[in-house]
Amino acid sequence: MSLGDPSGSAVPPLWVNHAENARYVLTAAAGAWSWDLAMNLPDTIGLTHCTLSDFVRMVSILISGAFIFTTLALNVFPIEDCGILAKIVGWLGAATLSLQVIPLSFCARAILLDRNSAIFIIAILSLLSIGGNIASTFFIRAEHLPQSALCLVHVNKEWAVGIVSSAASIVGIFLLSSLQLATYTTNFDRDSRLCRLKALMCRQGTGEVSKLLMTHGQLYIVPVVIVMSATGIVAILPSTPTSYRLVAAVLSVVFYGSMANKSYRSFRLHHMDQHSIKTLSSLRFQRPSQLPLSGHSQVTT
Repeated sequence: MSLGDPSGSAVPPLWVNHAENARYVLTAAAGAWSWDLAMNLPDTIGLTHCTLSDFVRMVSILISGAFIFTTLALNVFPIEDCGILAKIVGWLGAATLSLQVIPLSFCARAILLDRNSAIFIIAILSLLSIGGNIASTFFIRAEHLPQSALCLVHVNKEWAVGIVSSAASIVGIFLLSSLQLATYTTNFDRDSRLCRLKALMCRQGTGEVSKLLMTHGQLYIVPVVIVMSATGIVAILPSTPTSYRLVAAVLSVVFYGSMANKSYRSFRLHHMDQHSIKTLSSLRFQRPSQLPLSGHSQVTT
């Protein structure tokens, strides 16, 4: 059976062309991910400790690599059973996208401290992301090209629910964290929170806490938010060729991994230089009335 229309006609030539283009892009993406991992390997080994955050990060790297190279194998190499490997790709993708959201959720919880309503929203977003990614595994399949051992991957537009839910979660977490960081700007006491947020993004009157997180965290999260949002849009559009939906997901995973490596290295090196934080999840904020830092906040370990 081919991936053509229900009447049983052959695979459209345009689909074959899209699949060929996807192979080149996936090969380049796998190479870029491997190169970035190799360049960061000394820092990854030297800065990694026996902590929960480091364990989650290492698991995320391993699963991301498995997702990228399994997707590459499904599209490039002759496969005996395309359907089974497609399901494996679907579950690896679900795990990868879910693991991208979970660390950000814990970091945001540290920033938001005891703001229970915001923490509850983040928990809901994280659960929706995990649920959406699990649901997406049912909408990816693959079959052999006619007279070939190569596979043609078919990704329904419903598969995009995983990427869209992850993108929405990351955007929501970013906005909640940025709004909270806006309260730590200085010289803007009488302004609205929106004005403070604008000042934060422009780095005007930024307090010590905001400087720390903007330099070592938020600076790398902004590109991730943009790329994930674009990926969600590409994946959900009905006009997007089926092969390109999976390619978009792989590219977003590669980009996220690169930004995560840079952010992690920046935090760790800052810790070694300043001894101000132990791990990313150890960030805690006190209210302005409690021993303020730069007039508004304090980082404790």
